[in-house]
Amino acid sequence: MVGVGVGTGALGSVIGKLATLLGDEYKMLKRVRKDIAFLERELRRMQILVNVLADMEGLDEVAKDWKASMREISYDMEECINRFMLRLGNGDAKPGFRKKTVRRLKTLFERHGIGTQIKELKARVSEEDERRQRLNLDNYAPATNVAIDPRLAAFHRVAIDGPRDQITSWLTEESVDLKLVAIAGGGGLGKTTLAIETYRTIGEQFQCRASVSVSGTLDPDKFLEDILSQIDEAASSKYQLERWKKDELIREIQRILTGKRGYLSWENKHIRNIGSFHQLRYLRMDGVWITELPADTGKLQNLETMDLRGNYCFNFKLPSTIAHLQKLVRLFIGNRHFVFSADMFGSMRALEEVSDICKVDNPEKFLEELGHLTKLRKLSMSQLFWSEDFECYRERLGSSLNKLVGDMESVPKGMASLTNILKLEIAVRTFDEEGLHILMGMPSLAYLLLGVIFSCPLTVSSNGFKLLEVFHYDIVTGEVRIEFAAGAMPALRRLHLFWHAQHVTLRSSDGAGMGIQHLSSLVHLQVETDCTRATLEEVEALEGRVENAVTLYPNRETLHFHLHRKDEYLIFKDEEER
Repeated sequence: MVGVGVGTGALGSVIGKLATLLGDEYKMLKRVRKDIAFLERELRRMQILVNVLADMEGLDEVAKDWKASMREISYDMEECINRFMLRLGNGDAKPGFRKKTVRRLKTLFERHGIGTQIKELKARVSEEDERRQRLNLDNYAPATNVAIDPRLAAFHRVAIDGPRDQITSWLTEESVDLKLVAIAGGGGLGKTTLAIETYRTIGEQFQCRASVSVSGTLDPDKFLEDILSQIDEAASSKYQLERWKKDELIREIQRILTGKRGYLSWENKHIRNIGSFHQLRYLRMDGVWITELPADTGKLQNLETMDLRGNYCFNFKLPSTIAHLQKLVRLFIGNRHFVFSADMFGSMRALEEVSDICKVDNPEKFLEELGHLTKLRKLSMSQLFWSEDFECYRERLGSSLNKLVGDMESVPKGMASLTNILKLEIAVRTFDEEGLHILMGMPSLAYLLLGVIFSCPLTVSSNGFKLLEVFHYDIVTGEVRIEFAAGAMPALRRLHLFWHAQHVTLRSSDGAGMGIQHLSSLVHLQVETDCTRATLEEVEALEGRVENAVTLYPNRETLHFHLHRKDEYLIFKDEEER
């Protein structure tokens, strides 16, 4: 098999995005700049390795497996970086305490998604680098010297095996005679490559086939001539097609295709005619910069999922006609600069999942329209919970909602009335005894991610959290005396604590006061310490107290206990150095 480039085009794109993240416009990323720089260095090194392997032939199975692993890593990295750019964007708030507070709140959640992925990707890259050295790939000698068709490289520049196989199954399914599959997205994502590879893979299964590329202004006559000349190779010599009218071309194509299985691959670089894809059920933007969707988007009456999280345009606009999408079940926005119009919800009564809405033009109208979405199961918002209309929202959706994501000043008193909430991710500026009792009053809660800027000493009693199985507790500043009393959280299996060593103190000098020994069902404990600007003594003191607390756990042999340091390279040796 001829060796070809694996992900070289995508790697160049990722490196460019990383360079953008390291620029001055992404000031919110200062704390993770070293992680970003590390990824950029590793990707540049990976790009060199991939280019070397692209010219190798006769690779054995072990080397092929390594090359495939590198390809998967490169695309996992690209996805991670896309999520970075999507979620963080540019910081445009005025400097001051409020900006710092909001940034910390958002960082709490970004770390759980993006930060964890970065660590995993670092580990995977290191592991594959070790494999490369063991396999001596740098010294690998090609077995043969076969000329490489440059067009073949395009087939493997992106990880297309999965998407290609999925499209193939859709097109060859026997239950439907006429099928339409639309591959949409921004430039450089491999749409043409995927279409060509699909065409090459399944084309022989059809009695006739054609591949047509359209760019610029569509010429209908030329478009039809291209199709006819491919499904009837002798057409050009038999007829003077340039003299045929459009209707004549259509009739001849229909005559040839009658009773035959045909496959047409049509590349169109316009989004203006998206409304013509009447059977489209899934629309996703990934890594694009589109200012607006056309008005005829409202004609997609079979659309079930609209995912706009990959559109980075700050001035993106949705047409009011999307209110006509009565079969839309899932709507993902994600662009924190996009202002959502409350009127768009008017008739989209099939919505079950609405995610990542950051701003609305009319909060009261928006909440009123949400009240009509009786099938809504999952709602994710970020800035809307700062609104005073939270009580209105709670009253309208408390009966059907089972997942809530948001951040706010403190835990709202009315949250205890949300009896069906199973999963709650919430960041608050201050967390006190009152907030704790409100959360303990949510009877169905099974998963809790609680991010806190300021906290006071707290004791979790046996009066709540009966069904809670997973608890992530993140605190930025304050005295951490989170004490678990006897009988507290009887179902808790996973506990993840995160704190900043510079700003957090434990009241108990030996850690015994934490009460971890009272968590009878605990099987996994992870304590993560942010070492930024902390001294080594502060970090070791925190870790030592936690280790002392764990020694009191009665089932220590069954407990999976992990201590982890975040940004350890930012530790100061002592106060003098700080």
